[in-house]
Amino acid sequence: MASIVDIDQSKLYDELRLKFTLVGPEMSPYAGKKVRCTFFLTPDYPRNCPSLYVDDDLYHVNVNSKTNKVLFKRLLPKNWFDGIRLLQLIIEFLRVLRQPESINYFPSVPGNKERYNQFKDDTGNYIKIAEM
Repeated sequence: MASIVDIDQSKLYDELRLKFTLVGPEMSPYAGKKVRCTFFLTPDYPRNCPSLYVDDDLYHVNVNSKTNKVLFKRLLPKNWFDGIRLLQLIIEFLRVLRQPESINYFPSVPGNKERYNQFKDDTGNYIKIAEM
């Protein structure tokens, strides 16, 4: 079972960044690994969706290979509403770590199309790289 290891309120900077650490979910290439992340909140959060970044390199379809920004449907502005809470986004991210979402939602993200094609066409090799 995946869990949140740490949400350190002393790491709340200017009330716009929240750092936290997860343990990768079972049945994923990240099982048992600590994954450090940061939410960047806009001044008008929760009316606008936050951005989520992985603080370390993470080989995953839904993590931008250039910026480490996490991309999944719930984090798209068109799918956002102010009733969504950060904990819900963390749970959704854990789900996405187990089962990547289609890159078709993010066609403008360079580098991730290759990861998605590898995940789709050569899952075994994708998992080996992700486990490193």
